[in-house]
Amino acid sequence: MALPIKTEVYRHEKPNSNGTLGDVIRAARLAAGYTREQFSKISGIPIYWLGRWERDRAVSSKSNWETVKRFLRIEV
Repeated sequence: MALPIKTEVYRHEKPNSNGTLGDVIRAARLAAGYTREQFSKISGIPIYWLGRWERDRAVSSKSNWETVKRFLRIEV
């Protein structure tokens, strides 16, 4: 017997309509026309860390955040 799925509990959308910091970084990078690899090369930030930040698995250091903001022109 299969149990019904409560869609209000199992939604896959973000709870915050503005998104997370990772969403902001990813959106700004894509708007600037960079792949993660390209952005890694021009910014000097390892691609591994960019991926972790965009997936909200880690938080960047202050110096790296300043680099991301400068290259992607993020106003926060």
